[in-house]
Amino acid sequence: MTVSSYRIQVPGKLMIAGEYSVLHPGQLAVVGAITRYVTVIIEGGVKNTLSIPGFGLKDITWGNDPGCLLSNKDPRLRFIQNALVVANRFLRESNVPMKTFSLTILSELDDQQSGLKYGLGSSAAITVAVVTAIVKFHIGDEVDLSQDTIFKLAAIAHFLTQQNGSGADIAAAVYGGLLAYCTFNGKWLRGKLEIGETFPTLVNESWPDLLIERLHPSEEFSMCVGWTKRSAATGPLVNKIQAFHLNNPLMYARFLDESNASVSRFIKGIKTGNQQDVLAASRENRLLLKRLGEDAGVPIETAELNDLCLIAERFGSGKPSGAGGGDCGIAFLKHPEQKQCLIEAWQTAGIEPLDLEISIPGVTFIEYECKLTLDKYLQIQHKG
Repeated sequence: MTVSSYRIQVPGKLMIAGEYSVLHPGQLAVVGAITRYVTVIIEGGVKNTLSIPGFGLKDITWGNDPGCLLSNKDPRLRFIQNALVVANRFLRESNVPMKTFSLTILSELDDQQSGLKYGLGSSAAITVAVVTAIVKFHIGDEVDLSQDTIFKLAAIAHFLTQQNGSGADIAAAVYGGLLAYCTFNGKWLRGKLEIGETFPTLVNESWPDLLIERLHPSEEFSMCVGWTKRSAATGPLVNKIQAFHLNNPLMYARFLDESNASVSRFIKGIKTGNQQDVLAASRENRLLLKRLGEDAGVPIETAELNDLCLIAERFGSGKPSGAGGGDCGIAFLKHPEQKQCLIEAWQTAGIEPLDLEISIPGVTFIEYECKLTLDKYLQIQHKG
């Protein structure tokens, strides 16, 4: 006996330009999917179970209730909890009968030796992978599961968990490649959720302010990623910047205007193949983020990130990626052949180069036939 099972692969992300401003509708950003992945394996089973070897978690269970309450209250599971809830509700509201299954989650997005996070969007990638796995497992290949549907369901799950965030990391995980991005209107989404609009209706609507456009960099576009070996907690940094925004609206409005201009220049450089515009816009974006951090008293550019960027300037330009405070930075090279020299200079300064490229595919799923063991077959027969 065999049952249909799926292997879901989802890339991580790097924020390329437009950090912090991307949290506001109408503000441009650039985000890229990268060649490290989260993999979820979903198979039919006699009960719902979840295993995450990287967390040391095994055989976590939940029932068929709409809340999908997990038997383990580990706080690291909060994104998965809401991914289960959203996928479950979408299927029920679509009149799809629910089945029991097992999920196994594997990740390449953290440092394998220390377990420290690189800042590559692991929570978003896991959310996308879990939502995709559950919905695809239930609807099979007879019904199309579009990228737009996956994005919106995963964005809802992520929004329910954080109550904020741009969704740019969700977009990279779903669509892949290099993307120009503007976030959706969070107040609109919150209102729809509060009135209880069904998820099938919500995913078929046009979301206000949302923009996702695939960019196609030329061969001249050359990017390297370095890790500071210090993990950063994004939430506290974002909260401090939001407080600065409320207390200093005019200064923050200037930051948003200047950030939008620099990101627009970056996107134009990508579209026209003008590497000088890419380098100049990256440099502008770094300086804007640095000034924002200094004005808000937030360590966006740490000493390690400053070293990373100064070295990158010798070969082109560099900037922090994401909320800052640690994690990764990016270098954009004048000439691709300079990559090895940059890597050696980073290593001398204690910066660890990461072997990352832009991942062209986003979320992918492969169906396969899972042969049940005799014990599992007898359990299912007995249950029936």
